[in-house]
Amino acid sequence: MNVLFLCTGNYYRSRFAEIYFNHRAQVIGNGFQARSRGLEAWAGRNPGPISVHTLQYLDELGIQSPEPHRFPMQMEAADWDWPELVIAMDEEEHRPMMQRDFPEYLHRVRFWEYPDTHLADPNFLLPTIRRHIDKAFLAGWN
Repeated sequence: MNVLFLCTGNYYRSRFAEIYFNHRAQVIGNGFQARSRGLEAWAGRNPGPISVHTLQYLDELGIQSPEPHRFPMQMEAADWDWPELVIAMDEEEHRPMMQRDFPEYLHRVRFWEYPDTHLADPNFLLPTIRRHIDKAFLAGWN
């Protein structure tokens, strides 16, 4: 299964989900793979390639992030050809972006409810995303 995680800047939430998902898939050996993209990565709001919160939490988990750290990637039309499952990290934030940029693919997106750092503490949010991914692995991603 190929999973694509979407967020706004492809800097924090979706990047954590991608790296953690790929770590879990590798440990399990199921051949699953994740990628991540941003619906507004083009906006240039990110102060670097990946959030310090994401890197710190991955370090706490003992998970090595891929190096060198890539810069955020913008979601493009060609990206829809790869995944079987697309997950946007926050419906309130990302549904309008999807309606604006990719309305023809809106039916393919599963929305989670994980708001950005200005609305939720990363020390709560990232472990919650991790638990959601863990439960989805146990359930077989149904």
